[in-house]
Amino acid sequence: MALLTLPPSSAALERDLALAKEQAAARARERDALRMHLDTIETSTVWRASRRLRDIGHRNPQLARILRRIAKAFYWTATGQLFHRLRLRRNLGDLAPPAALVTPAALQIPSAEHPAVSILIQASGSIDSLLRCLASIASHQHRTAIEVLLIDPGRVVTEHLRGHVTGFQAVDTAAQARGEFLLLLHPDSEVMPGAIDALADRLAFCPDVGMIGPRVRLPDGQLLQAGLILWRNGRVSHWGEGEDPDRPEFNYRREVDLLSRNALMVRRSLFDALHGFDSEYPTAEEADADFALRFRALGATAMIEPRAVVVYHGPVGATDDNTDPGLLRDRWAETLARDHVPAGTSLLRARDRARHRTVILVVDHAVPEPDHDAGSRAIFDVLTCLVDAGWVVKFWPQNPHHSKDYAPHLEEMGIEVLDGRGTHDIEVWLKENGDTLDHVLVSRPTVAFALAMPIISNTTAPVTYYGHDLHFARLRREAEVTQNDAIRRLAEITEAYERKLWRLFDTVIYLSEEEAQTVRTMAPTVDVHSIVPYCFDDFPERAAPVRSSTILFVAGFSHAPNVDAAIFLVRNILPLVRAKRPEARLALVGSHPTPAVMALAAPDVDVTGWVSDTDLGRHYRDSRVAVVPLRFGAGVKGKVVQALREGLPLVTTPIGAQGIPGLDRLVPIWEQPQAIADALLRLLADDDAWMAQSRAQVRFAAATYSRAAMRMSLLAALPPRPEAG
Repeated sequence: MALLTLPPSSAALERDLALAKEQAAARARERDALRMHLDTIETSTVWRASRRLRDIGHRNPQLARILRRIAKAFYWTATGQLFHRLRLRRNLGDLAPPAALVTPAALQIPSAEHPAVSILIQASGSIDSLLRCLASIASHQHRTAIEVLLIDPGRVVTEHLRGHVTGFQAVDTAAQARGEFLLLLHPDSEVMPGAIDALADRLAFCPDVGMIGPRVRLPDGQLLQAGLILWRNGRVSHWGEGEDPDRPEFNYRREVDLLSRNALMVRRSLFDALHGFDSEYPTAEEADADFALRFRALGATAMIEPRAVVVYHGPVGATDDNTDPGLLRDRWAETLARDHVPAGTSLLRARDRARHRTVILVVDHAVPEPDHDAGSRAIFDVLTCLVDAGWVVKFWPQNPHHSKDYAPHLEEMGIEVLDGRGTHDIEVWLKENGDTLDHVLVSRPTVAFALAMPIISNTTAPVTYYGHDLHFARLRREAEVTQNDAIRRLAEITEAYERKLWRLFDTVIYLSEEEAQTVRTMAPTVDVHSIVPYCFDDFPERAAPVRSSTILFVAGFSHAPNVDAAIFLVRNILPLVRAKRPEARLALVGSHPTPAVMALAAPDVDVTGWVSDTDLGRHYRDSRVAVVPLRFGAGVKGKVVQALREGLPLVTTPIGAQGIPGLDRLVPIWEQPQAIADALLRLLADDDAWMAQSRAQVRFAAATYSRAAMRMSLLAALPPRPEAG
């Protein structure tokens, strides 16, 4: 886009003229070489022998296409590409030319009176390509108000569009744009549905992001690039070129070194402040790199938005490794040396722009589902705090199944989810990237047992065991309650394994100081820490008591302690409450209710199963009191913390109160059914007691479970290795 540049100097014009002469000579040499190559082909035995087949193909094009497809199938099978090519072909449905391209006379481009985005397209190349580009914009619904500007000072190209396309404007320069954001788009590009909205939404949401770009794919479905890497020597690489765009390393939002002006959305205020691209650079990539470096010097960042996709139909040429980026290197020598890695090294840091950032691999049994269970919520909060702290986070789920519902949440946070879309072999991944890592955190004992050795053997980074709770203590308590000898033996075995894990890892984390102290007593040499287990962003206080007689128990019912608690509640506590409050109702809310839990359903006992966060919030708002009647368990209970934060007065047991110092000063804590029932009855009847406890719970939660408090405790437990960065 030559018209989006700084004015060229006379020296630059002389260089451009010399360069043009060199390029003309190079094209002449290329033409002669191609002519010689063609002569060689036409005089070859194979060419002469296949003449009859070519004649048949010219007379019957359909037969020729079939024969070519058969030949390709044989070649792809022989080279092991067949399944990969079939998968790419399945993806081509998204890349079909828009219907508007078939009937360009009907092409109506939306044009807002007050556009948020001005789409700038250089009016160059073929008319067909430009029509395809315009049709891809016109054929999709956009939430964002747009205008389309064709940069065509001579109006030569746009005259051909008159009568076929309406809604665009022909302009001389980018200065005539009215939008807050500028989308620079190559005329050979095809914009996929939702791309413009995704880019604009991210710029509007993140004031520190100055420019953002989409993933760019080729018509055959392969990736052209997902951001560009700027190496220390000033050279540029296209990240992901020729790869499968569905692989996880190309599908998470991240900061990048630079973006190509062929598909780039930028804040107009910053674009104007920098006066566009510098035309003194001999290549577009050097000018793009200079633009990004000047951009960053203003305090803005560049980001890739994987939800936005643009398909590039133009010619693709490899980066010219013979062109020495001397001018860029001279101008930005200090910055390149400080912020960029040597060419071809530390690819993970290079693609994540992580020269000075801490890189951590977090390993768990599956992608967290925070609206299903407390364990998922706990690890999700850990991931959130690490991202908030500026760490580069990679997440490895032991279960390789791609979670279409939950993995995208992590990817939108900037976390790479290393699931089955890639090579799901942690040892292979660590052999390639283990030296780059600054820390590894492994969650849950079952995962640690399975993966500790391949992790420890393939990285020198500190490795932390995140235990959630003392599993053996929970099992031992369950054995005492149920008088089950098999569970008692399992508790003994689990204790032995957990002791081994403590000694195997560099650092051990639990979610309560009570359990951390237990580990210190049992294994004095272990470096163990406790962290704030859950966090929230706001803590609204209630204005008035809830007019309801509903008792709420929230739990994930795939967990044995919660099943036992539900049965204990319905059979032993609820009848005592109903004896004095027959209108009382019970809501058992949570995922994976077992047959035993489902059997508790009755006209006044509602078993909901999984509910969304929105519906869960409604249950908290509409219920009168919460109860957590656990008889065995371990660790800090997420449902207890949630009730505190929601300001819903709570009654619980000593097991429910574990790991929360001072809780006994706020809520009734009882073990016997009658005492629990009496506490529930008081909160059902006494509005003053209800309001006092509600306010006390919210204030306690705000002081204990803020995001800042959790982040501080987590980072204190996870010091990066000294040689990081």
